Amino acid sequence: MSIRIFRDESEKYPAQINIEYSHSHSTKSLQSLSFKDIPDHVSKTIHELFQKGYTPGLAYREMMQDLKSKSTDDLDLHLKLADRSQMPRRRDFNNLYTDYHRRLFGTANIKEMFKNLEERISSFQQSNPDNLVKLQHFNAEENVPLILCIITPLMQRVHEKVPTAAELVFIDSTSNTEEFNLRVFLLVTHTPIGVLPLGILFTSDETTDTLIQALELYLALLPDLAFYKRGKRRGPSVFMTDNCSELRDALKNTWPESTLLLCIFHILQQVWRWLFDKNNGIAAGDRPGIMTQFKRVLYQYILNSHLT
Repeated sequence: MSIRIFRDESEKYPAQINIEYSHSHSTKSLQSLSFKDIPDHVSKTIHELFQKGYTPGLAYREMMQDLKSKSTDDLDLHLKLADRSQMPRRRDFNNLYTDYHRRLFGTANIKEMFKNLEERISSFQQSNPDNLVKLQHFNAEENVPLILCIITPLMQRVHEKVPTAAELVFIDSTSNTEEFNLRVFLLVTHTPIGVLPLGILFTSDETTDTLIQALELYLALLPDLAFYKRGKRRGPSVFMTDNCSELRDALKNTWPESTLLLCIFHILQQVWRWLFDKNNGIAAGDRPGIMTQFKRVLYQYILNSHLT
């Protein structure tokens, strides 16, 4: 396409513009194919690769191998590789992955991330009405933490039908899983086939007040005869946790009748940390021996407790 501008003596039309739709280069060159748009079905294929865990580089190589297998000869392959509508460029894969990641996880902006989360939760509830979900919206200005509680149909059946749900509940907490450091708390109980879930909580921080609010939202979802008919307000007989004082304080506030215990792993972990604390003055060569003796005492105490 070329544009020509001519000056005109007319006061009403001071200039005249002529547009001629003629290419200044060959439209049949392979380079011209690189400017074609990426069709929707190709973008969908690339997104499906991302969903399977492919990175942009791996997805690019996978599509190239697919084109090679479908090409009849080298000339046919070169024609397909030059055509952007069949084989997008490397930067296109990077751009598509950025867009895919943004739609799936939100952006680095925390407000946009929480907005994306709320939309996904709403969609999840519509497609899974049997799942019990409670969401407290995040508001940094009013110091309102994000809290999300989920009880799936499986978790509801465990509350109703598994007797050990009334005896012992273990709460495992995980943090440092992503850049915003959201906390995840999983409530499970033991059975002959392994652990079964009772609920899952997500919070934006791990203060006692936030955890109390999270447990209250969790209670609001539970039926009155939760924890195998002990009742949601009584809770299980025993909670087993790690050595998190904020979590233990929140549990004691919510279920004052329950006994709080530390699991053996976290007891040994705390002893190991104490031994390595320079302020306690334990020599490096003495630490393994002390740890071994403590383990013997701990396991002997457990054995004697079972025998009596």
